[in-house]
Amino acid sequence: MKFKYIEKIEAINQENRWVVYIERGTLTAPVLTAIANCYLQVFNTQGEFEWGEKWNIKNIQKLLERMIYKRSLGERFIGSILIDTNPEENIAAVHGFCLGLFMDGAEKLRLEDMPFHIFKTTKIEALRRLKQILSPEKQFVFLRELGISKEKRGGLLQIMRLIATALKFAGKDGEKVIFWTSEKTNLYYLVIGTGAKIIHQCNDPKRHIFLEYDLSSFQGILEFSEKQLQDIIATKLRNLQLSTQQPR
Repeated sequence: MKFKYIEKIEAINQENRWVVYIERGTLTAPVLTAIANCYLQVFNTQGEFEWGEKWNIKNIQKLLERMIYKRSLGERFIGSILIDTNPEENIAAVHGFCLGLFMDGAEKLRLEDMPFHIFKTTKIEALRRLKQILSPEKQFVFLRELGISKEKRGGLLQIMRLIATALKFAGKDGEKVIFWTSEKTNLYYLVIGTGAKIIHQCNDPKRHIFLEYDLSSFQGILEFSEKQLQDIIATKLRNLQLSTQQPR
């Protein structure tokens, strides 16, 4: 199987890992199924700093198919996956993913792009606010799905490489990267600690928030080692008087 970009990450928890760039043309049915299975593990896992949701495979496959195959002109699917087998030989399972859309302007955003498990009125308000903040014509990246299965987590390197690989062919420097998460997740501490800016708070029970990076700024972050990133995040969180719980 041919992929546009593959990066090997050496010895995470004594295992080799590969991060693979994916796009519509390289997504076979088995790979899509493997992503859906990983999605189920990531978002249905219970516990502190976990999403604890109740997805089933059928709903996940429908969500992924709409995101990848049923968008309009001016929207392009981009993504990356984390695996522990050589992708040029076999993809037996997916252990992490970063999935998003490259959009020509804020008017491309849809209600289905908003956080799933919030009231419709809250989704409508979030969508309205984003369209106010973002330019109707300027291109940006909207990262919709990001996660690593619990048993395969280990440090910052994997998650940063997943994001970086998904963005590798996104477009020119200076464009915005928009995404949402919850203040109750470890990802929140990672992105706040590396300089992401909160642009909208949903004020729902799970405390969903929308954030943004400048693409060029995010690419600069990737020049640091994992130890340097840990120190940067810890310092930023101390300055903001937030917990220094390490992102996973």
